[in-house]
Amino acid sequence: MRMENLWKLSAKTACAVLLTKSAMNFIPNIGLFFFLICINVSASSCDFDDFPVPRGMDVYPILDNVIQNNRAILAKGFVAPSHSVEDLQEYYKRRWDDRVLFTLFNSWKQIITLRDDCLYTVQIGEQPDGALHGRLIMSPAPTGPVGNLGEGLVLPRGAEVVSDTRMDDGPKRGRVAIISARDKSARGLGNFYKSKLAHRGWNLEQEFSEGGSVGLIFRKGLDTTNIVITQAIDGAQVVLQEEIVK
Repeated sequence: MRMENLWKLSAKTACAVLLTKSAMNFIPNIGLFFFLICINVSASSCDFDDFPVPRGMDVYPILDNVIQNNRAILAKGFVAPSHSVEDLQEYYKRRWDDRVLFTLFNSWKQIITLRDDCLYTVQIGEQPDGALHGRLIMSPAPTGPVGNLGEGLVLPRGAEVVSDTRMDDGPKRGRVAIISARDKSARGLGNFYKSKLAHRGWNLEQEFSEGGSVGLIFRKGLDTTNIVITQAIDGAQVVLQEEIVK
């Protein structure tokens, strides 16, 4: 099995992986963003009915009951075959009074704004035929401490959980966590997780390595834990994904 096949799970889990990494990519822009927008500091709940949708964009649900870093996230997918990227950028600039950021996340073009303590993100991609697709994402503004992350996770000593996303998808519970482990090797962390999860009753189903990365697939009955460990200069990064059948 190749590394890219490891995450061929439910569409909701795949979206959660993307949202987790996208949020990490956005964090450095937060400081700049606060200079662009006057923030209403009163508490408010985020309602997806407030997310503007242009005519000709078809929207469908992909994520609900998702908590990322102790904050609720709402997300819907969209297809917009009659629009260009420039059309959507102009539409959201107009609807959000020019108070927007345009950013890139891998192949996704993003439009971001902060209104009434809610963070709005439009992620735009292009299909092979040129039609646009993407995601509309809404969450409370990332201000203040996020609290403790990683409760219940198997963590090596000294590791830091930088992102923790939980989801409840009917008959399943899912989780995606990104863990930074300084001064650790991918191979050593692979051995650590094989030992620790075996003690918790997990069976190692597949193991592979590619380009300095290590992939592990564990099963316990119908439950699955996938781990991808990537080597970096100063340590390693762990992406841990769980799907638990209720």
